[in-house]
Amino acid sequence: MINLLPESEKKRVRREYNVRRMVVVVIFACVTGVIVGIALLPSYMHVQARKQALSQELDHLERSTDSKRSQEYAERLERANQMISILTPHKNYIPAYVLIENLVDNLTEEVRLRGMSYERKITEDGERSILLSVTGVAADRDALTALKQALEEVSYFDEVDLPISNFAERENIEFSMTLTGTL
Repeated sequence: MINLLPESEKKRVRREYNVRRMVVVVIFACVTGVIVGIALLPSYMHVQARKQALSQELDHLERSTDSKRSQEYAERLERANQMISILTPHKNYIPAYVLIENLVDNLTEEVRLRGMSYERKITEDGERSILLSVTGVAADRDALTALKQALEEVSYFDEVDLPISNFAERENIEFSMTLTGTL
């Protein structure tokens, strides 16, 4: 098929086609946004109404003479705040990878790790602590003792617990070590 349009006309037609296509895309995006907004409006109104109802109920409870019920709500709120505080980092927050890096940096060729478990806790008085349990194999007692002493030097670990039963073997010692610290 022979194309009779000059090159400048072809460019103008392509440009006009692209402009029309972009207009259609923008209109589609706007219509989609309006539809989504309309679809979410009932949910938003329900949440706002629920929020207002709970706020009124809380005001009523604060004014009521039923102190046992309000005390129960206060305890629930306190527990919820404690649970939330677990998720929020605090000023002394230390990521788990930093602790694991410190552990790995103190390993020698004579000690191999087999397993590790990490746990963060918050005690009832609000104190944050970590518990890092490590299992592995050490070539001999000296290598195991050297690892324990090196980990005691790490500032993140308050206590390095290596049970004496781990020293029963002379070579190829399978060990289990618990590292604890407060944050």
